Amino acid sequence: MALEMIKRKSYGRKVDVYGFGLILWEMVAGTIPYKDMTPIQVAFAVVHKNLRPTIPDNCPPAMRALIEQCWSSHPEKRLDFWQLVKVIEEFETLVAREGNLDLLQYPTCLDHKKGLRHWIQKLSSHHHA
Repeated sequence: MALEMIKRKSYGRKVDVYGFGLILWEMVAGTIPYKDMTPIQVAFAVVHKNLRPTIPDNCPPAMRALIEQCWSSHPEKRLDFWQLVKVIEEFETLVAREGNLDLLQYPTCLDHKKGLRHWIQKLSSHHHA
């Protein structure tokens, strides 16, 4: 849950971008964030300690930057979804040109390989429709 929601401040669509960043992290890490913490502990740590899940060292820099921007503490620094689509399209272009996206080569991501490709194709088809 985004910081502004936990603090019960006004919020908009950027809370969904924050959540999307966590989903991207799950795809890269291959696990669930904060699995050893209670929801109250997570909320407290996110608000008071700026806690975010640790991004694996083997995560490609472009994906790391995207994840970190999605879960910025400042909603105005998060991308809009149309901007996220552009970034994903760039990833799709790289996959088409290179045959892979670096993050698909890492062992933690093998379970998500098919899902990510399907998701990229689905996003692309909706955007071009």
